[in-house]
Order: sequence, then structure tokens, then C-alpha cells
Amino acid sequence: MAKLNIGQSYSGTIKTVEPSYAIVDVNGITGIVHISHCQDFQGKNLLEIFIPDNVYQFVCLKIDEANKKYEFSYQVVNPKKTKLDRQITPTASHFKNLKIDVERRLAEYGKNQKK
Repeated sequence: MAKLNIGQSYSGTIKTVEPSYAIVDVNGITGIVHISHCQDFQGKNLLEIFIPDNVYQFVCLKIDEANKKYEFSYQVVNPKKTKLDRQITPTASHFKNLKIDVERRLAEYGKNQKK
């Protein structure tokens, strides 16, 4: 496993995306990117920004070696980037995640309609 340095920029692969955070793999180390560390995207959710299995640039913000927790920022590296600026290269995993998300949302919609 590689060693990370605070303030250093790294390429990382998005593993999971939720509305308020994303899980990223940087050099074999798993960390989190919280929406608060994506400044230009405040008010949006991260599902509009990141695509699983795609690679983005991140800056290491915090390292807690004892608890194996790592935090990254997207805003420092990409301060002016918008959804339209990125190149989208869908993968099979992206479509699988999209299908799972649609199924989950449909199930939630069905539950809400029964109330």
C-alpha cells in the first residue's frame, strides 16, 4: 500500500457514489470525498458529479493512520469544473449501478404510494 501525503494531488477511482459522499480508491487506499469538499458543487449531489469506476484528481486532506481513515478534496484540484466539463465514459459497472439505483428509487416510490 502506498503512502499518501496531505496536500498532495493523486489520481483516484470512484468506487461508490451517494448524494453526499463518494468512496475513492487512491493508490490502493480507500478514502472518502464529502460533498463539503466539492465546493463548486454545493447544492447538488455527488451523483451528478462522479461516475463509479472513473478516474478523477483528488487532494489528500486528512490522514488518520490509526483508524485507517482518509479524506480527499475534489475542489482544490478542479475548482472550476462542472458536470459538462468532464468526459463521460460509461462502463458496464456504471450501468449496473444505474439499474440498481433506479430499482431502489422505484421501490421507495412504491412504498410511499402505499402510505
